[in-house]
Amino acid sequence: MSNKYVQSVVEAINKVASANGKPAQDVSKNEILEHVSDWTVKRAGSITSIKNAYFPIDQKDLKGIIKTKNQASYISKLETSLGNRDVVLEEITNA
Repeated sequence: MSNKYVQSVVEAINKVASANGKPAQDVSKNEILEHVSDWTVKRAGSITSIKNAYFPIDQKDLKGIIKTKNQASYISKLETSLGNRDVVLEEITNA
């Protein structure tokens, strides 16, 4: 590891990931701040670059990310469709 700040951030990421049972790539800056100071994080550099360097994404995780994005997109389309339907029904009943 390049310096003590990066080492501290990597250790914090590991702690949060193991405590929450999720991949290190999914750990947010706010979660890291529970274990290290904001100043340490700033001195270490970009959280994203540290996570990419020390916790690379496997192919399995990429598939999961795409699946989650597709599900979110589908849900968003359904919500839009339902919202449009409600607007049309309201216009019809008010007319």
